[in-house]
Amino acid sequence: LVRNDCPGLHFTNQSIQELFLSLYAIPGFDGPQGELSVVFLPEDVHTQLHLQFHDNPEPTDVITFQGDPKTGFGGEICASPTFAREYCRANGNGFSAELTLYLVHGWLHLCGLSDINPGDCQNMRGGEQRCLEHLRKSAKIPSFRFSS
Repeated sequence: LVRNDCPGLHFTNQSIQELFLSLYAIPGFDGPQGELSVVFLPEDVHTQLHLQFHDNPEPTDVITFQGDPKTGFGGEICASPTFAREYCRANGNGFSAELTLYLVHGWLHLCGLSDINPGDCQNMRGGEQRCLEHLRKSAKIPSFRFSS
């Protein structure tokens, strides 16, 4: 399930589905079982979720909610295109690559990876790089466009 609540964000649902199908094909990751929900949210809504569920009022890139395989729900990834647009401008990265990184990061959380302590962060960064390289090689990085 892909939902776009972020005005101005353009992509195809098929490209998001293909991205996740490609991630599930990478050996060594225990992908979440069941339907995934991917939601693109405006900055204010995304920041409110961050405050509500993590007691942090700062904007963030991605928030992940674990699913329940018994009910057929794999989890939810809430991404902030606004955060991606601002961050990629400040760091010279492409918007599509930045937003794809957020989706990969959320998926890896649903696979059980964490980024709380330094050792976990190192594993998460390695997982991100492995997934992004796989997506680049298989040409499965979605084309995102953000118009104002």
